[in-house]
Formats: sequence, structure tokens, C-alpha cells
Amino acid sequence: MSVYPQLQLENPTSSAARGVAEQGPNLFLPVEFSHDFGQVKLVGEFGYQYFHSQEDQWVLGLLGAVEASDSLELMAEMRGFSDKPLSRGDWILNFGLRWALGSSFKLLASMGTGVSSGPQTTGFIAYLGVQIVPGEDKK
Repeated sequence: MSVYPQLQLENPTSSAARGVAEQGPNLFLPVEFSHDFGQVKLVGEFGYQYFHSQEDQWVLGLLGAVEASDSLELMAEMRGFSDKPLSRGDWILNFGLRWALGSSFKLLASMGTGVSSGPQTTGFIAYLGVQIVPGEDKK
């Protein structure tokens, strides 16, 4: 079990005005549970997101990951966002990977789509990033 508060600060560029990023500051307070089943890992998460310029929301998610090789992890995630706990909201199905690029870097990539119906449904989402892992010698 872990708790890891996340603070998102105001982006100094025009990203918030263009709708690429949320206007900050925003605070996410998640609680995460995980369990390894050999090469398969299940992770559950719930938390509360405080927004600066929109309605706050509850977050609920479940992620499954499998080690495809020593350097590649494949993942699938179902994640929901709602103004009330366990109510209908915006649910997203997301697929991704984490690929070790040597001992100090990992490529993170994912893409997904909303699977619920309604006016607040997410269309398409994608993420690409590099994780810096100082001092770690394995994935």
C-alpha cells in the first residue's frame, strides 16, 4: 500500500489556455494497493483530485501489468473519474508499455479511449515520456 500526493503547478506556457494542461495548482491524493503474482502485477488505486478551476473529482482505477521480457512491461488499465464516489463518470481503457533503455532510462508510452457514454466522455488519449531511474541497475 502506498500514498503519494501529487501537486501540479501552473504551467508557465499557454498550455492551459490551449486546453492541453489543466490550470493549476491541482492536488491529487491517491492511495494505491498492489500485489505481484509472479510475472503479473495488479494495482488498484483510489483518490481525490482537487482542481483549481473545475469541479473536484474522485478517481478509481485498476491496472494489470505483465513482464514480457527483462526490459519490457506491458500494461492495461481501466480508470474512472467522477464527482461522486462509485458513480457513473468518465471511464477510460488504456494500454501501455514501460521499456528499459539501459540501466538509467525507461520509455513510457500509452494510448486509450473513453468507454462510457455521456457529455464528459474522453475521446482519445496518448502519453509518451522518458523516466530517469538514477542508481537503479535493473528494470
